Amino acid sequence: MRLFVLSAFAGLFVVVLTGCASTATPTVTPGSDLESPPLALSATEPQETEQFLSVINEYRELRDLGALTIDPSLTKVAEWMANDMATKNYFSHTDSLGRDSFRRMSDMGYDFNVWKGENLLAGAAMAQEAFTLWKNSPGHNANMLNPNFTVIGIARAYNATLFYGWYWATEFGGVSSSQNNTGRN
Repeated sequence: MRLFVLSAFAGLFVVVLTGCASTATPTVTPGSDLESPPLALSATEPQETEQFLSVINEYRELRDLGALTIDPSLTKVAEWMANDMATKNYFSHTDSLGRDSFRRMSDMGYDFNVWKGENLLAGAAMAQEAFTLWKNSPGHNANMLNPNFTVIGIARAYNATLFYGWYWATEFGGVSSSQNNTGRN
């Protein structure tokens, strides 16, 4: 089985993208159809995303890094991305609407001027397998161990008709979206 992993490395892109806006990117307002995730052919089981959170936090703890907590806004972004890839048969940090991970986060409500990152994977069914593949990839591992990240959104989606079947998205951020924060873009 083929497995692919992609990573958007956080720090560089935050600096570059916070001052840029593309007029070619669709405007998305909260609650719009562009924000609603397409439905993959098979829903994911929450225990695998919970297992991934447990594994990544154990890994971070061994390196004296703080635990990541689930963020509702980043979870929404991760669910949208995993489902979009599984529904529209592609694998890229640029989604089917032409947005990069940072624009997608901002469009979907996580518009803080903080460290952000994204890891994507196709072809792994289980949390431990996804974790191991990302751990063995320098860019993905750097995202998982970035001390600036404090929150995460995790999702996976499945489409039995596609070659890779399973699609994972993890979205990382430096502040909880549920906090009253003045660091918005």
